[in-house]
Amino acid sequence: MKFLRFPMLVMKDILRNMDPIVLINLSLLSKKMSILISFGDSSRFKISLGDYLTISCGLESYNIYLCRGKSNVVAVKCFGGMSSVNWNDTWPKLLFHILKVFKCPITTVTGFLLGPVKFKEAMQQVIRGNFEIQDMDLKNSSMESNVLGRMFEEANVTGTLTLNREYESTMQCPKNLKYLLSENSEWFTIDKLLTSRCVVIEIQKCSLTNFELDEYLRKWQNGDYPNLEYFFTSGIIGSINRTVLYGVETQRADGVVAWVRMVQYWEPSGLVIMKFSMIVLN
Repeated sequence: MKFLRFPMLVMKDILRNMDPIVLINLSLLSKKMSILISFGDSSRFKISLGDYLTISCGLESYNIYLCRGKSNVVAVKCFGGMSSVNWNDTWPKLLFHILKVFKCPITTVTGFLLGPVKFKEAMQQVIRGNFEIQDMDLKNSSMESNVLGRMFEEANVTGTLTLNREYESTMQCPKNLKYLLSENSEWFTIDKLLTSRCVVIEIQKCSLTNFELDEYLRKWQNGDYPNLEYFFTSGIIGSINRTVLYGVETQRADGVVAWVRMVQYWEPSGLVIMKFSMIVLN
C-alpha cells in the first residue's frame, strides 16, 4: 500500500480525518495497518453496547448491527445512510477487534437492551481482552445472578454499576468499581461492604444491621476506605440527594470529617424502616 510509505505525521493526519467504519475496514487489511489505526487518535471514539454496537464521535454515531452467526458483511446504520464492515465472523469477535485496535474503553453497556444472550457473548470477549467498561446499566436485565456474579469477578467495570433486580448472595461487585447504585440489595452483605473500595455506594432494600453499619463506620474512622465520598443505605426505595441533613459529625484518624445520620421509623404495617447516610467532606 502506498499509504504505508507516507511519513508518520502525514499518516496520522489522514487517519484522524477518517470515520471509524473506514478505520475498521482498513485495520482488516494487514496486521501493520491495524497497529497504525490507534495513531489516528482513535481514543476520541465512544463505544457503547445496547440495541447496537455504537461508535460515536462528536455528534455522529455509527450503529453496527448485532447479527446472529457469521456474516461476510456487517451492516452499519449511520447519519449519512448505510455502510458496512467487511467482517467474516461473529459480532462479539468484531467487538473484540474494535476494542483492541482502537484502544479505548466501552463507555456504556445497557443490559436490558442487549438481552441476556448477547450480553453474555459480549462479556466473554470483553473479559478475554480485559477491556475497560466505564458504566454498566443492568436495570430490568433478565441475566441470572449467578452468571453475573461470575462475570463481575473478572470484568473491569471502572465507573458506575446500576442494578434494580434481586440477586443471590453469590453476586459479586467488580473489584475496580467506583459507583454502585442498587435498588434491591439483599445480595449486598456486610462482607461485600467491608471489601468494597467504591467512591459512592447507594444501596436500597438491603439487610445490613445496625451492628454491621457500626463496624463499617469504625473501620472508616481508623483509616479504611480513604476514597469513600458518599454512602447511603435504606430499607425502602426513595429519591436520593447526596446530602446529609441534621447529621452527626465524625472524624477519621487523619482528620477527614464526615456527617453521619441514621433514622428509624415504623410504617403503618408495623415494618421498621432504617435509613443510614454518610457524606465525607474533603
